Amino acid sequence: MELSANTPLWQAARTLLEVRVDDLFCRWDRAVDSRGLDDIHDLRVSSRRMREGLLLFAPVYPPDTVRRAAKRVKRVTMLLGEQRNLDEALLFFTGLHREIGPSCHGCLAVVIADLEAQREGALDAMAAGLVRIDCRWLQRRLLRIVRFPCLLTAPLETVDPFAPVATFARQSLIERCAGLPALVAIASREDEADAQHRLRIAVKHLRYRVEMLSFLFGSRYDGLHAALKRYQDLLGTLHDLDVFAGMVNGRGLPTHDLQTVIAAIAGRRRQTFAAFRKEIDETPLAAICETLRSSL
Repeated sequence: MELSANTPLWQAARTLLEVRVDDLFCRWDRAVDSRGLDDIHDLRVSSRRMREGLLLFAPVYPPDTVRRAAKRVKRVTMLLGEQRNLDEALLFFTGLHREIGPSCHGCLAVVIADLEAQREGALDAMAAGLVRIDCRWLQRRLLRIVRFPCLLTAPLETVDPFAPVATFARQSLIERCAGLPALVAIASREDEADAQHRLRIAVKHLRYRVEMLSFLFGSRYDGLHAALKRYQDLLGTLHDLDVFAGMVNGRGLPTHDLQTVIAAIAGRRRQTFAAFRKEIDETPLAAICETLRSSL
């Protein structure tokens, strides 16, 4: 059905979550069949969006039921996490192998070969794990949950399942935006890797929530979504580079080779951080959050 700002909350919740369930299991089949990088990544992102949808609309469902469903979906996300990290590491170090001086080619070849071996093992473990979860049972279970929101006895007294979805959405976005400006202030310092990691997670959740509610933003949606994606991509790259540095540090590489690789990673990080600071100056997250609120 076509949704609008005035669609009752319960109806919007059911419709939007059914879309998320369909997307999750369509991508599940593709990932199992292909075991390809893009399909695995898409399934992981879809599972995250499913969980964010369950969290978003939890107030109109029995709380214990939604909590258990979110935990089951999280198992899928966690199962795919190692695979994603190995895929990204392989892409990065393969590219670095082509760009860096020949003196380090031997040590990088060892790192790449090790990662490739780990990836094969992780692929087998991922495929076996997905089979153990029994996706068809999980699909039926999720559909039974999302199709029956609470209409007469909402779990939280402050939530009216018959109220316009826009009213509920505005408050949910305010909650996701809370604390972002303070976190940005810390993350804008280059050595604050932990704050940058926490900001990445916060922006990711906000982006998924905005995607779920995209029909409410009209012509503003594309610009808002693109800005959040830029933040998430930059912060994600910073986090990945920190992980990659940790990967090579513990491999017993020759000192000179290790220093060269670490210096190359640090250079990439400085460039990415500069782009992140430029994004903060040109498109402040506080302004994005204010636009989200004013749009509703």
